[in-house]
Amino acid sequence: MATLEEISKAIEDGKIRRVRELVTQAAEEGCSANDILNEGMLNGLKAVGRRYFRNQTMVSDVLVSARAINAGLETLKPMLLPADEPPIGKACIGSV
Repeated sequence: MATLEEISKAIEDGKIRRVRELVTQAAEEGCSANDILNEGMLNGLKAVGRRYFRNQTMVSDVLVSARAINAGLETLKPMLLPADEPPIGKACIGSV
């Protein structure tokens, strides 16, 4: 589980390459994709969000962390869907 904490810290720091490495490492260690996503990646993003709302970080730091989580999601994506089942659709989320 230390790897999940490292993923969280790497996302907080915005270290894209390190997030990719750690997501792969966690998967090889046997962590489920949901655990990697919820306990590792989202915890890091929540920590960044808390710091932002306390005015302890800037928007640019939040964006760097968002890029790091996107890199981790690209690595994690093949593990989220079973290979034998096609996706049922696509979702598009946006804001103004």
